[in-house]
Amino acid sequence: MRRRRGRRLLALAGGVVLLAGCGSGAAATGQHRPPQVVRSARPAATVAEHGRVVVRFGPGRASKAVWLHQPTGTIRLYALRAPAGARMRATVRLPGLTVPIEIGTGMRQPNIACTRGPAETFCTAGEEGCPMPAGRWRVLVTKLSGPAATVTLWFRVSRHAQPTPA
Repeated sequence: MRRRRGRRLLALAGGVVLLAGCGSGAAATGQHRPPQVVRSARPAATVAEHGRVVVRFGPGRASKAVWLHQPTGTIRLYALRAPAGARMRATVRLPGLTVPIEIGTGMRQPNIACTRGPAETFCTAGEEGCPMPAGRWRVLVTKLSGPAATVTLWFRVSRHAQPTPA
């Protein structure tokens, strides 16, 4: 009984000290501090239903990995749109079956074509018409450098041809 009473008193005393500490500082001295805004360096991603990933990056280097479900078929569309000045790279991969398939704004490969405008860069990658099973593709979008950016990546596998996004 004595032990329990001692623990209760200790817990009560700790609560009083904690409350006293919470009331001190800015409120007790009459000073008011504005709330601090915490900005996350982690990118936020939105995955659309039809093979589109939109990632919003802050300034500096960052990456975001997401999963896309795609049906059986061939790769019909693999494109990336980023603001001018943002160096981007992305890969898609069907784990256990394919190697990472790359696309990027600064890559010089024969299968990647980029159109650079004053406000954005639009790149497409040509891929072989190999049949792919239905599955969950891992998409990794990496911003290597540049200003804050909203980046869109299209990746579509289907049995029918898909129009290029505008």
